Amino acid sequence: MQNGNSKQPDARHATTFRETPTPEKIFMMPLTAETAEQLHSKVERWTANMLYLPCLCTKSVCRRTGTCSANPQDCIRRLGPLVPKDVQEGIQWLLEGKMEVLSYDELRAEAPLEIQDYEDWIALVQRAATRGRPKAKKVLVPSQIRELRS
Repeated sequence: MQNGNSKQPDARHATTFRETPTPEKIFMMPLTAETAEQLHSKVERWTANMLYLPCLCTKSVCRRTGTCSANPQDCIRRLGPLVPKDVQEGIQWLLEGKMEVLSYDELRAEAPLEIQDYEDWIALVQRAATRGRPKAKKVLVPSQIRELRS
């Protein structure tokens, strides 16, 4: 131990202690081709889900679960042209904010127009997704049926 301090490790043992990697250090780490592909796939899946593309998908399993069940790259290629450029910019801001570990409120303060466009897109897609679903039928009790017949 150095200087008689039992809490401070000497140089031989310094490599056994791990410091929490910062986002800057994570991005500076070398990636293997396999890790880069996995990371790219996760970002694409996140993007597809954040754009609510599964709600627009022709696959019922995607619509039912609300997540992309297939290759997100195919989903983005097919449904991406439906997404306005302003919304795509909003998603880019969200991704960058996630990498910089910003809160949603901090990100909204930095890019209010882009995030508002994204929020408007979500509302539009959700409204369109619920429009085509059949509504629950109201069950009438016998007394109500008699009243309707009269």
